[in-house]
Amino acid sequence: MAPAGLTIRREAGCFKVPLFEEMNLCASWTTREHDLGLKAWGRAAALRRLGIDAKRLVCPLQVHADRIAAVGRRQRGRGSQGRPTVLPATDALITNTAGTILSVLTADCLPVFLATARGPAAAGLVHAGWRGLEKGIVAKTVRRMIQKYGVEAAGLVAVLGPAIRPCCYEVSESFLSAFPVSAQRRNGKVTMDLAAEAARQLLTAGVPSNRIFDSKLCTRCCSHLFYSYRREGEQAGRSLSTLEILERPGQGALPLAPKHVKIGKP
Repeated sequence: MAPAGLTIRREAGCFKVPLFEEMNLCASWTTREHDLGLKAWGRAAALRRLGIDAKRLVCPLQVHADRIAAVGRRQRGRGSQGRPTVLPATDALITNTAGTILSVLTADCLPVFLATARGPAAAGLVHAGWRGLEKGIVAKTVRRMIQKYGVEAAGLVAVLGPAIRPCCYEVSESFLSAFPVSAQRRNGKVTMDLAAEAARQLLTAGVPSNRIFDSKLCTRCCSHLFYSYRREGEQAGRSLSTLEILERPGQGALPLAPKHVKIGKP
């Protein structure tokens, strides 16, 4: 079963996810209006313009592997000023601490947002490229949240952010054996569906299909909105995805009806 579409709201320099706001979280990903790469000039100023508190931000050094780090107050500020203080060799972050801002950087890879709709408050954010997906990073992150925080997979909600989609992601023949479900031969070419593979791993880990939501945004197609390594190569900047459990009490009811992406070109 394909994930339901997702309603998102465009703000200055980013998109936000109302679904998570109703669950007492803040989730967003930035547009190409800002380059948030660890080495990007003006990164600190961009964070300020976006209203992201660098002192509470946790930034991993992503290596396309499957290491998952549980973070909280002690890790706040790691990597917020750039590479020297970054959290080493990590591709997924989890927390149960309100006010700690999880983050990952992408320029075609898939950000996967995880949060509890019921049970103990917890959140996770995954950088899911094909190498990490091959290692099962999405399913492993769900299982780590269960082990670490006592949450139930059935109580999690997942959101799949913008990423390169099969329309633009031609890969080698070897992907057919590595990803027998998510890689397909189409019109003589082999294409990879990162979002489908992430959804498959979520389902395998026990997340209900009606709690998996997809932005359905292609980073390569949406050249006016996002950076794409496939399109721009080494010149591509990086988008920043963030997820935070808010400190205010209470949360709204979880809407589970399918939704549709609503965006407009500038």
